[in-house]
Amino acid sequence: MTPQEKHFRDSWLLVERAKRDREALDAKIEAFIQSTPGTAIVKADPKDPLRFHVSPKFAKKPDPDLEIDFGLIGMHLRSALDYIPAQLANPDDPSKSGTQFPIYSKESKYLQKGRGGRTARERHLDGVPQERWTLFDQQQPYERGDDPKSGPLKLLTGITNAHKHRELHAFAVAPHGGAVWVIPTGQEPFTHMIRRGDMLKSETDLFSFRLPAHVKGNVQVNCNFAMAVGFGRRPFEVDQLGDIFERISEILSAFEAEIV
Repeated sequence: MTPQEKHFRDSWLLVERAKRDREALDAKIEAFIQSTPGTAIVKADPKDPLRFHVSPKFAKKPDPDLEIDFGLIGMHLRSALDYIPAQLANPDDPSKSGTQFPIYSKESKYLQKGRGGRTARERHLDGVPQERWTLFDQQQPYERGDDPKSGPLKLLTGITNAHKHRELHAFAVAPHGGAVWVIPTGQEPFTHMIRRGDMLKSETDLFSFRLPAHVKGNVQVNCNFAMAVGFGRRPFEVDQLGDIFERISEILSAFEAEIV
């Protein structure tokens, strides 16, 4: 086995480890959701008697271990990428390389010169043969047409940075799409559809509604929403890892086809 073959094998092993860890994390999150019922809290607006606010409430918080598990999955995937320039810069001992797989959403940032007059591209790929640089250029998010805020590599960078700074705090969130039925006594009910993608912490306003002025008496509110677990301020979700896994696999395959 050549040094390059061994190094790519190590990258793939990290990806496989991350997949197993993701499966274990999925099981932990599902167990938490099944054991933690969510309820809807309806509160009248203190300044407007016809306006009501609806928020989710969960019986308990997720185990902090979940955020560590989530962060480590991101770190495994980031390391799988960083192995690539390391072995190209120093095949005999990649640990001595000062490289990092570059991830830039804007070409101007990638090619911007910093201290010492070197571009970010030159700093990240220090020691990598220049004829290999185009392989890294082709995988930049701006070249792949990624959304600059939610592309796979942008998400990966956000997860690993949040993990390093201990900011991947886990919390129960809702909804993942759903509906709220408002049933005034003696009146026609009406429905409010919850936007898919709204991610709200426990006891944060899900939405508010205002009753028509002619509605009198009590109001019944029935909510139907799905729980999830979010990580960090963004927040990130486990489901987003799927796109990251797919992109990492594409990148490793592309480099492996050119180098091994």
